Amino acid sequence: MIYEGANGIQALDLVGRKLMKDGGRAWQTFFAEVDEFVADNKDNEEMKPFIDGLALAKERTQEATQWMAANAMQNFNHAGASSMDYLSLFSLTCLAYAWAQSAKAALEKKDAGDDFYKNKLITGRYFVERILPETGMHLDKIKTGSDTMMAMPAEAF
Repeated sequence: MIYEGANGIQALDLVGRKLMKDGGRAWQTFFAEVDEFVADNKDNEEMKPFIDGLALAKERTQEATQWMAANAMQNFNHAGASSMDYLSLFSLTCLAYAWAQSAKAALEKKDAGDDFYKNKLITGRYFVERILPETGMHLDKIKTGSDTMMAMPAEAF
């Protein structure tokens, strides 16, 4: 994030223009790809923290997407109020997918004697345990909508 307003513009663009483009084909394709990866790796005990974290993040992102489709498309104040959290939630889910893929590759080479792979798994676990739980916070914030944010009249400013 560069925090100069670009993130907010990108978040509004994602929610306002791209989310429902082509009937939501992009996110539906992404969710299907994640589901396939989870299904293919769910029985690998060493992958469990990565798969569980990814599956939960995807579930939360899917719930947020459904909320946005049902609410934000009818009331753009909801879209505006929730867009940054939606962008953050989706981003964390994408990162969880990337970390799960990295973990799978590292597990295949972890016994090669190179600490790089062991350290990659440690770093990935840090992400899963310390960063990825933020998906719950973002989902909660998205679902509050804009009512409180828009409650104060403009004259109060």
